[in-house]
Amino acid sequence: MYVLLVIVMGGGFSAEFSSKAACEAARVQVVEAVSEPNRFLTVCVPKDG
Repeated sequence: MYVLLVIVMGGGFSAEFSSKAACEAARVQVVEAVSEPNRFLTVCVPKDG
């Protein structure tokens, strides 16, 4: 399992994916959907357990 973390000033969200490829694809979609992608952090990390 992988977790996509999206961190912005004052908040953020996370979502779980079954593979790194699926997580990275979602991360790219988030970056493309936001008008100022340099104002937040997105990262896919392995989920322990």
